[in-house]
Amino acid sequence: MIPTGQYRVSQLLVGTVTALACADAYSRRPWSSVEDSKRAGSKTYEETVSERDTFILTRLARSITIGSVSFASFVFLKGLSDFEIVHQEKFLDIFEGEEAKKSRPVLTVSNHQSIMDDPVLVANISPLKETSYDTSRMRWGLCGEDICFKNTILSTFFGAGKVLPINRSIHRDPGRKKGGGLEQIRLKVLCDKMTSGNWVHIFPEGFCCQYNGVNKTNAGFTRPYMRWGVGKLIARSPFPPIIIPFYHDGMKEVFPQDDKDALVSPFPRFGKRVLVYFGDRIEVQDLIDHFHSEGNTFSKNWEDPPTKAEQELYAAITGRIAETLFELERKSLAYKRGDQVSEN
Repeated sequence: MIPTGQYRVSQLLVGTVTALACADAYSRRPWSSVEDSKRAGSKTYEETVSERDTFILTRLARSITIGSVSFASFVFLKGLSDFEIVHQEKFLDIFEGEEAKKSRPVLTVSNHQSIMDDPVLVANISPLKETSYDTSRMRWGLCGEDICFKNTILSTFFGAGKVLPINRSIHRDPGRKKGGGLEQIRLKVLCDKMTSGNWVHIFPEGFCCQYNGVNKTNAGFTRPYMRWGVGKLIARSPFPPIIIPFYHDGMKEVFPQDDKDALVSPFPRFGKRVLVYFGDRIEVQDLIDHFHSEGNTFSKNWEDPPTKAEQELYAAITGRIAETLFELERKSLAYKRGDQVSEN
């Protein structure tokens, strides 16, 4: 039995370290673009987010945040839902292989059915190590700054969870201010995370699409293409990423939205079937090689407007990803119905 004095010292030590970890998460929290003008003379957004990634208190804050959220996600999907992953080895064999660990980043892309796809689904497809004691390779993700970074508390929490803000526009609402576009520095910060051994996840649709398939919202808005940001991320990545797609279905029943894309209820619905279906890696190097073979080069600065050739490259990469997700949608829904699925 532990003596009372030692127990109290242990409590004090744990509490102090946890408080320091929280203070570190607060000090390096990401912030939304509307705050940029308030931070004149301080470190830039890019500097604040990029520094001290291996600092012990930073890693501790991430383990606490990611570990607790992941545990809740495990309990919900695996204990309170009918959850299944198909072909998970297509992800794990690559993620845990030497190519991804030592030489190339991993980029996962998927459809987006609910506001809780990340972290709920991401936690359940991740190896246990990344969701608990060592989050160094846990995914980096994005969330709309108007949702996850509205105040200091949210910014601290999501920043510790390896989520970064993005200034996006919702084009179905003509009265809404235009987003930051391809040139925004927040997209570059995510791109800078695509270094050897890192994992980045992105939803190319850019918003939740629940109505009858990929890229279609309940409000009736359908983009003719997915957002080109994923194309720019891949083309401008410091290291060519290994791109792994997956399609998921069922989260729209867990967190349903109405015909205006607003949540029907803040509470999840239990007992729903949720399926995650992985596909083969997507190759796009031929598109990048063609871009360079035509004598094209990338703009010097990330913030420079893309040239026509760059736009065509980003669109081509995004289009290939979109085609893959459409095909995975077909396969996963057939699998869910019990039909035989051809993997060719």
